[in-house]
Amino acid sequence: MGSGSGIWYLAVALSAIFFASGASALVFETLWFHQAGLTLGNSVWASALVLSGFMAGMGLGNAAAFRFGDRVRSPVATYAVLELVIAATGVALVHGLPHLGPTLAPWLEPLRAHPVVFGLARFAFAFGLLLIPSTAMGLTLPLLTRALSRGRRDFGHALGLLYGWNTFGAVAGVLLAEHWLVGALGIRGSAWMAAAANLVAAALAGAFAARLARRPGRARVEQPTAPAASTASAPSAARSCSTPCGATPTRCPTSAPSTCTSAACAPSSAASRTPCAPCAARATASTATPRWSCGRR
Repeated sequence: MGSGSGIWYLAVALSAIFFASGASALVFETLWFHQAGLTLGNSVWASALVLSGFMAGMGLGNAAAFRFGDRVRSPVATYAVLELVIAATGVALVHGLPHLGPTLAPWLEPLRAHPVVFGLARFAFAFGLLLIPSTAMGLTLPLLTRALSRGRRDFGHALGLLYGWNTFGAVAGVLLAEHWLVGALGIRGSAWMAAAANLVAAALAGAFAARLARRPGRARVEQPTAPAASTASAPSAARSCSTPCGATPTRCPTSAPSTCTSAACAPSSAASRTPCAPCAARATASTATPRWSCGRR
């Protein structure tokens, strides 16, 4: 498979996977809105809980990817694991949010005399639980963008492609949940459908990561090495020295001052050494076989 066709195949596969992931995420968010109302008993509190928890988790996920993303050796395989986390915690929240109030009641009983504090405590617990799947969601886009982009030049293209398909999936997920899934399958059945989309995305990403791991690595671009030292016996022609920096302590002839301009060979310690650079030398009557080398004084 050529590099062009390979990148095209990678872009199509990751876009399809991320479309399914976006649809699943917004189905879960819609279901969390329904279930949070049962926990907090107020649609305003429920909306604030889900939106703040979802956006805070997305921000945390992006921040974590910025801080630790370079340490991830296989972004696509890590993405597959995150999809499994989203599926498990998303279903758990749909089933568990209605029972959060009764579960916390014995612990929060001393706060019942203070309704505002009691409500804030329940909000904080539910907010912490929502951070788990939403943070995993926030990690997915940076990882797949890194997998698709080959450098800074095409980073914007990869980000736009993936974010666009993820957004299309989110729109499809909201419409699907409100107009068909909840009515046909109920809240919990819809949660299992959303989890199934995550599992499909995880399976495809895992298989694709395994395929990428089996592909032969790209040839590394080796840095050019300095040519070997040379001596010159030709007269009167202006030449450049070919000796690596510091390899030979021989100085350029007095009649041929060095033009040391290379920053790559800057002296490491004392100013007594001059950076490596081409040494133009001219044969003189007093020098029968002049030697050209990088100056070290």
